[in-house]
Amino acid sequence: AYFTYVPLNIGLPIIGGLFVLYQIRSSVKA
Repeated sequence: AYFTYVPLNIGLPIIGGLFVLYQIRSSVKA
């Protein structure tokens, strides 16, 4: 459980940040 918890704890904020940046870029472009 520890080895799967760490990548999720690190990966989810990164994916969330990329998603937010994508939304900002798409809104600025539109």
